[in-house]
Amino acid sequence: MPTAMPSGAPDRRAVPGPGVPVEPRGTPAERAAPQRSRIGLAAQFVLQFVYIPLGMLVAIGFVALPFWAAATSGGGGGGGSGSDLGDLAQIIGGLAGSAISWRRLRIEWNGRTEEWETFTEGLLTKRFSRAERKSRWEPHELPPSGVRRAVTHLWLHHHRGLAPTRVEQLAERHGWSVDWAKSRVVKGELRFFRLIPPPEHVDVPDPYGPPPATGSPWGPMRCRVVIRCSPSSSCRGYASWNSAAVRTRTCATCAST
Repeated sequence: MPTAMPSGAPDRRAVPGPGVPVEPRGTPAERAAPQRSRIGLAAQFVLQFVYIPLGMLVAIGFVALPFWAAATSGGGGGGGSGSDLGDLAQIIGGLAGSAISWRRLRIEWNGRTEEWETFTEGLLTKRFSRAERKSRWEPHELPPSGVRRAVTHLWLHHHRGLAPTRVEQLAERHGWSVDWAKSRVVKGELRFFRLIPPPEHVDVPDPYGPPPATGSPWGPMRCRVVIRCSPSSSCRGYASWNSAAVRTRTCATCAST
C-alpha cells in the first residue's frame, strides 16, 4: 500500500522531464566550465590560420595609414603617435592570445582532468616566475614594509576543465593565492597574487650589540690597505713618500682629509 508523502516535503522520486534544466551542485568556484563543442574547436583551430594573419595586416594598415598620408601630402607631420603603436601591440597581442595550440586542442578535445592539471600547472609556473621577476623592484614602488606584491592572471581557456578551487590548490603549491575579490569567476578569469617579503640580512651585526670579531665579514680587517698618494702638488705629504722610511705608511696629510 503506497504511503502518502507529507505536504511541503520534496518528492525525491520525481525525475525531471526532458528539457527541464537541472541546477548543478556547488558554487561557480567549485565546478569546472562545460566542455566546448568539438566542432567549434576544430573550426577555431583551422580558421585561426586565416583570421589571425588577416587581423594583423588590417591593424598594421590602420596604424601605417596616417604615416603614409603625411608622407604623400608633403606636410612633414609626424603622422601617427606612440599611442597608435601601443594600440597596435595590444591588438596583435590579443590576436596571438586567441590562438589555440595543438596541445590545448587535444586537451580540450579529450577533456580529461589529469591532462588539464598538467597543462594548467605548467602555465602557472611560467607566469608565476615572470610575475615575481617583474614585481615592483623599484624603490619608489616598494611600500614602507618592503613587501612586494606580485600579481598575474589566467583566462578560462587555460583552465576550462578545472574548477577555480582546484586551480587555487595548484597555485598554493607555488606559494600563490587566488584574489577572489578581483577575479571574475563567472567569466573564468582568475587573478593571483603573492606577497614577497624583503630578503633577510645575513650576518649583519646588531648596532647595539658587541662588536664583531676580527676577520668576520663586518669585523676589523686583519691587514691595512695602503694606497699611494697621487703625484699632485696639492698634497704636502707626497714629498715624504719617496723616503724609504715612510713607504709603508699612509700620508698623514691625506689620511686626515
